[in-house]
Amino acid sequence: MSRLAAFILLIAAALASAQPHVRGPRPGGGPGRMPPPFVIERLSRMSPEEREGMLKRLPPDRRALLEDRLRDYDKLPQDAKDRLRREYNEFRQLPPEKQEEVRRMFHRFSEMAPDRRRELRRELMELRDMPADRRNSVLNSERFRSEYSEEERTLLEHLSGTLPAPGSPPSPANSAPPANN
Repeated sequence: MSRLAAFILLIAAALASAQPHVRGPRPGGGPGRMPPPFVIERLSRMSPEEREGMLKRLPPDRRALLEDRLRDYDKLPQDAKDRLRREYNEFRQLPPEKQEEVRRMFHRFSEMAPDRRRELRRELMELRDMPADRRNSVLNSERFRSEYSEEERTLLEHLSGTLPAPGSPPSPANSAPPANN
C-alpha cells in the first residue's frame, strides 16, 4: 500500500479525533459537529475571509491542528481526497465503541517516534490488504514478534483487525481484533 494511502488513513483518524465544533446539528456528525472530511472540504472552498472567521472561533491548538490538516488536504490530488472521504465513511460505519478504540489506537500511534510510525504505517497498510487468515498468520509469525515491540504488535493487531480493508465495507472479519495464539 502506498504512502499516500497511509497518509490518508492517518489524516482521517486525526480528523475524527479532532473535530471542530460548528453551530447547529449536522447530519451524521452528532449535535454541533460535522464529519471531518466535510469540514476540511468546506473550509477549502471558503474565501480566506470566511475561513479566517470560522477558524478564529476555535481554541488556538485546535485551530493550528485544523490549519495544518487543511494545508495537507489542499495538497492532495482529487482521487486521494475521494479516497479519504470513502475511508472516513467506512470508519463511520463501525460501531461507536470500535470507532473509539480506533481513535485511542491512533492517538497511541501518533505518540511514537517518526521512524517507527513510518514502519508501522507500512505494515498496517500491508496487513489491511490481506485476507483475515493470511493476516492472522503474519500477526502470529516469529518475524512479526521479533520485529515489533509488544505495544507495536498490539496496535497493528487491533487496527488491522478493526479497520476495513481500503475500499471494502466493514465485515464481521474486520470488526474484531485477531486472536493471539
